[in-house]
Amino acid sequence: FHEFLAKVVAWTLGGQWMRSQMSTPKAGRHPVGAWMQDFSDYRAAPRDYRREVIGGRDVHSAIAPSSVSNLLQLGYDFFCLQAIDRLPDHLVRRIKKSRTFPAARYEIAVSAIMARSGFAIDYIEDSGSQEKRCEFIAAHRTGGYKIGVEAKCRLRDPHVDPASYSYDEDYKGIANLVRKAKNQAPPGMPFVIFIDVNLPPSAGYSPRERPWLPNIARAL
Repeated sequence: FHEFLAKVVAWTLGGQWMRSQMSTPKAGRHPVGAWMQDFSDYRAAPRDYRREVIGGRDVHSAIAPSSVSNLLQLGYDFFCLQAIDRLPDHLVRRIKKSRTFPAARYEIAVSAIMARSGFAIDYIEDSGSQEKRCEFIAAHRTGGYKIGVEAKCRLRDPHVDPASYSYDEDYKGIANLVRKAKNQAPPGMPFVIFIDVNLPPSAGYSPRERPWLPNIARAL
């Protein structure tokens, strides 16, 4: 299944695009191109497998590095949206560009979360007007209710080592995303805002003790 998910990414982004990435030095590649190379290298490298019997079958597993996990999660999100014919071309075009990749990747993640949660997704197309719109309207398949959904991503300098990020005053950037999103609320229905704080993992902290939580509370 993991190989299938990697193929989904390649099929979605196109053979020509993937070949161009593979011919580019790794340091200058798009993140997905770098993930794909890591996936190939990881499969070829010797490693220790964990063996267990599940349902009468031998299952061998190994812990993947973060870049490989990123690739497989992207493939799963692609698959979930393609299965309901809700992966629009404009998102695929944006995810291919390094500049728009972080925001597009997060919007795809949010869309896939809603799809897996039982919602039909209706993207709101950009009409070129100045009117603020949310990303999409989600209609629950059994409950019948509709909600507006907006996804915002905290952009950061890609050349800065994530380990050196400071949490000081970060609430201002997050609060600004909340303010922008509020202006995109559709009339007459509940509105859900997803925000990617785009910070390194908080290893060693319990969910309620993560260093960025006070910033979120202050921003809200």
